[in-house]
Amino acid sequence: MIDGRIGLYLLEQIDLARELMSELEFQSAICCLKKALENVNDMEGAYAEEIVRICKLLGLCYRKENLFEDAIKVLKMGAELCQKQFLKGNDKFWRRELAVCYVNSAIVYDAQTKLDMAVDLYETAIALFDELGDYESRVKVMLSLGNAYRRMSRKELANGLYEEAMEIIDSDYALERYRILFCELMDDVIGQKGDKTNVD
Repeated sequence: MIDGRIGLYLLEQIDLARELMSELEFQSAICCLKKALENVNDMEGAYAEEIVRICKLLGLCYRKENLFEDAIKVLKMGAELCQKQFLKGNDKFWRRELAVCYVNSAIVYDAQTKLDMAVDLYETAIALFDELGDYESRVKVMLSLGNAYRRMSRKELANGLYEEAMEIIDSDYALERYRILFCELMDDVIGQKGDKTNVD
């Protein structure tokens, strides 16, 4: 049963956590968000949207504090809840939220240089965004995946990915602002050997 007071409380805690994060007070934001999660206990279905938002924010805070295992754990919790909600109603919203959880997890693995795990999640998220027709999110994740490929010295894969991204950009004028960035990355892959650059 939905309790309006709990829902309002969760939204207030999310807003407070965002404010704390903007002030780089990540530990305080973590305390605030963990306290919010304690209030939903066995009501995850009723407050699924708020819980997933909390998980994503917690994942970011943990990453900023280099608490990578905690970040992965909470993002997996968010992803699992997205999957449950999607199976209930085949809702595009939950499919997109799942993709975002995968991207956020990939970024955590990327930060730890666990690039194989990051690449798997980036690729899965790209496929989901493609199915959803969210080409801007797809192109953004392709940037991260390409950089992971470059760091793994998989330049042919990186270049192929950049070429694919350029085709997407060519087909959607709204994505034109990404063209210069991808052109620079393609030039960099072609022009350098043994590139180990990490672009976040």
